[in-house]
Amino acid sequence: MANFFIKSIEHRTYHVKHECVVREVVDGNKLLVDLVQAIPMWVYDSDKDLDVVVLAPRYEGSTLTPTISEWPCIVNICLPKDSSGGWTSGPWRLLDIAEASKI
Repeated sequence: MANFFIKSIEHRTYHVKHECVVREVVDGNKLLVDLVQAIPMWVYDSDKDLDVVVLAPRYEGSTLTPTISEWPCIVNICLPKDSSGGWTSGPWRLLDIAEASKI
């Protein structure tokens, strides 16, 4: 799968595009991706910069695997919900809503 970009469509002040490199498919229709440029920790008030996220389709009928069904595609940016879950097995929590695009 070719690299693509995500940009928040919900955050009021942060609209930087981040290149995504797919690491693996998780839970059938979600993508574990590495962010080429990490999202700074202040954006989501986290304890470190975010350089890995899980992307899930936002709308029913949209797919991310085996290929992204439409461009642009609205996705949920997710992180593991708590220490009991993981990057590949979940559960995940919604962090933001983003637009995935080819450029």
